[in-house]
Amino acid sequence: MDYLVLSDSHGRTEMIDRAMEVQLRAPDAVLFLGDGMRDLRVLEYQDICVRCVRGNCDFYTQFEGQSAPEHALLEVGAYRILMMHGHTHGVKGGMERAVAFAAQAEADVLLYGHTHAARQQWLDAGERFGGQELKKPLLVCNPGALQDGSFGTLHVSNQGILFGFGSLRA
Repeated sequence: MDYLVLSDSHGRTEMIDRAMEVQLRAPDAVLFLGDGMRDLRVLEYQDICVRCVRGNCDFYTQFEGQSAPEHALLEVGAYRILMMHGHTHGVKGGMERAVAFAAQAEADVLLYGHTHAARQQWLDAGERFGGQELKKPLLVCNPGALQDGSFGTLHVSNQGILFGFGSLRA
């Protein structure tokens, strides 16, 4: 499965269109990590699955008639992907609470936004965060802020997980 991972569009709907256009092939789904849910309306008439969580700036919290949660756990094959914006877990002050939440959910991947800073890091099984021990490795990723031209891609297959970054900057 191939995912386009977006966060923090903050009214820049054209950036969603541009991120879709630069993909070599259409993603299986768009994963939106909050702060710009209203912007997703540009995808409403496209034949694409959109999963989203709401951010601290999402006063409009509906997409396609559904309320967006603060976090969502996706099961893709043998992998568990935890999506969150991150504001309720204090990610601007550090990752401990968010990673502890992911460990408790037994996630393989933690996707978050809010900080506007692109990030990718593998954490080892056995590490402890907020009183929770990682039972397995955890991939922690932030695609950066789409308003600034940054997005992510996530490929999940039986062979593993691969996260990458894309840029719409000239």
